[in-house]
Amino acid sequence: MNRIHYIQGKVTMEILKLTNQIEESKFIATFHSAAIGNGKKGILLTGISGSGKSTLSALLASQGFDILSDDLTPMVEGNLILSNPSALSIKEGAFNTIESTHPNFRNSGTVLNLKKNIKVKYLPLKKFSDRNTPLPCHQIIKVNYSKKSKESLKKINCNSILDTLIPDSWISPKKENAESFLNWISQCQFYELTYNENQFAIDQVKALFKTTLS
Repeated sequence: MNRIHYIQGKVTMEILKLTNQIEESKFIATFHSAAIGNGKKGILLTGISGSGKSTLSALLASQGFDILSDDLTPMVEGNLILSNPSALSIKEGAFNTIESTHPNFRNSGTVLNLKKNIKVKYLPLKKFSDRNTPLPCHQIIKVNYSKKSKESLKKINCNSILDTLIPDSWISPKKENAESFLNWISQCQFYELTYNENQFAIDQVKALFKTTLS
């Protein structure tokens, strides 16, 4: 992890400790991922920049799901994830899509992301999850929006997920926390969602919320 990620991680941890009134020793990890929930469980969404995580989160929010986090998801003792809401960053290519489901998005100002040289707008949702009850999470989806690829939702091995999830995430160095993380990851289900039609993606994630660990 480079220096800037280390500093960002430390600042974020201090904020999480204060807002949740939880000691750092109780945190298992902070994942570089989005997360959505239905009040009973959560699902992590990971993928490279531009893969469609934030757009999919916004679409799911319009279907009644809670946005738990957009870019960083904390996990605490018991391998439970916490809500860490912030405004959704939507890239220019998805502006029209989000305006069709969130009319208030039209009023958001456009910002130029100088680092990536792309235009973004921030989605001011009426409802982020105000239920910061820790939720179980045993499903991780690698999101891949692609106009040309065949749509699919398939199970994949953990390596394909961890290569994307872990580099910018923080895992507690505390022995028992690290062991808890390894136990959790060994029980997770990993999926890759490739889509070019929004309804297909929405339907697939909805179906996963109805499944249980096998």
